[in-house]
Amino acid sequence: MRFVPMNSVRKGAVIAKPLIDSNGSLLLKEGVILSDPIIQKIQDKGYKSIYVKDDYSQGDIEDVIKPEIRRKVTNKIKDTFEFFAKNQGRETQNSAQIYKNLDELYDMSKAIVDDLFNQKDIMISMVDIKSMDNYTYSHSVNVAVLSLVIGIAAQLTKNELYEITMGAMLHDIGKIFVPKEILNKPGKLTDEEFKIIQQHTVKGYEYISQNSSIKATTKIIALQHHLNMDGSGYPSGNKLSQIHKFSRIVSIADIYDALTSDRSYRKAFAPSEAIEYIMSLASSKLDIDYVKVFVKKIIPYPVGTIVMLSNGETAVVKKLNEGFPMRPVVELIINGKLTDEKIDLMEMNNQVIKEIVYEISG
Repeated sequence: MRFVPMNSVRKGAVIAKPLIDSNGSLLLKEGVILSDPIIQKIQDKGYKSIYVKDDYSQGDIEDVIKPEIRRKVTNKIKDTFEFFAKNQGRETQNSAQIYKNLDELYDMSKAIVDDLFNQKDIMISMVDIKSMDNYTYSHSVNVAVLSLVIGIAAQLTKNELYEITMGAMLHDIGKIFVPKEILNKPGKLTDEEFKIIQQHTVKGYEYISQNSSIKATTKIIALQHHLNMDGSGYPSGNKLSQIHKFSRIVSIADIYDALTSDRSYRKAFAPSEAIEYIMSLASSKLDIDYVKVFVKKIIPYPVGTIVMLSNGETAVVKKLNEGFPMRPVVELIINGKLTDEKIDLMEMNNQVIKEIVYEISG
């Protein structure tokens, strides 16, 4: 399977991962053969990219967590955010219902940590498919999983992993105070609109600070996840030494998932492009030590990805070389057809992957 922007999807391809709408209902199941009307329906629902199987890519890419768990956590985060949004009074902060939501969310995050804790070699090879109307909730799950994977590799303790995963799930809670027309605006934000967006960190922190059951680290993550190592970012006035290590990790995960997600105003970055961007921010805006950990956990060119080599040839990734994700084994595509001719880029020092290709000409 391969991840393809909708404007490059062609009829005859097969849906490789189910499409779930913002209510958790199945929109299209895996295995559906795409026709022009179905492609248009997917676009109308706000999807800009999907996973497909076609003549070039038949294998599967496994998610780090099971799809049913991802859906369950996404729905619980949605329930929690919506409850907070509808009940913004101080008196509801310690209500029985919010305790129930938070307890259930914590149990889910704890189960994910317990499941992944001993998988030291786990790698991220899949991006999550999001529709425009469930972005914030899906994004929160992804940031939690990415933060957990970084945290495991950085040798955080299990209790620390419980805390960072829960904190990452609630890092954007302040967005309940941002009007949806600003959050989902298809064009560039005005200066005034961007100032409103920036307020979500402080407002989220102040709001959940009223709740006695939410751990201090969760509150700190909500406040600090847009702070940069060079003192820039928001909210302003924080010193480097005051940025909690959890916030530094969540910041990396937040940027990566935002970049690899389709937005109303742009299509998703490829994983390789997002990695390059994050590496460019290391030491200036992001913690360089955690960036080094992070880039070792992301597969930039998953099996099934079609790429262009530096000599202009087109190929599909067939196998990964452990420890060297930038130099996989590829199979050449000539005149739109697979050739059975494989090249191990570990053995070809004069060849590198130049870019990802989504459309093949015959």
